[in-house]
Amino acid sequence: MPVDYILTSIRIKCNFIIIMVSFPGDNGKSALIKGKRIAKNSLVFDLLGDLDELNCWLGLAKNYLKNKDKNIIEEIQKDIFVISGQIACAPKKSLKNTIEKLDKNLGLYMKKIGVLKHFVVPGKNKKIATLDITRTICRRAERKAVSYGKINKEVLVYLNHLSKFLFYFARVIEK
Repeated sequence: MPVDYILTSIRIKCNFIIIMVSFPGDNGKSALIKGKRIAKNSLVFDLLGDLDELNCWLGLAKNYLKNKDKNIIEEIQKDIFVISGQIACAPKKSLKNTIEKLDKNLGLYMKKIGVLKHFVVPGKNKKIATLDITRTICRRAERKAVSYGKINKEVLVYLNHLSKFLFYFARVIEK
């Protein structure tokens, strides 16, 4: 008897392409790359969902940005795919160069803004609101990554620095 399926997404993870397919009636379980069935409400899927949501919001934010800024966001999106792949299939690739590149950009944006002397109210306009949302989703993903714990520690560093970068990036774009 043929099985109906729904193609839900195509992702590039762990240096190969994965086509994710949902089969009706999966009883609330799904599989990571290695095939083990896990409850969909497990922390690992919650974390992967937050990273996917972050990537989607970054994709939306790109639509409001100039080409140079779009390229920065697109590089971050690629980094998030690598991180998601590490979480889903656990090859512990070093993120040292990725973190250094992010930190270099963070330093440039922090210099442009200088010391903040007041709180920043999020959402000055649609463009800034979208970037502010990406920062909050990134913070949520970072908290879940800490709770999950079974990941490369550099992932935690990257997510922490990324949320700070997104804050300063939004402030520079806001000017």
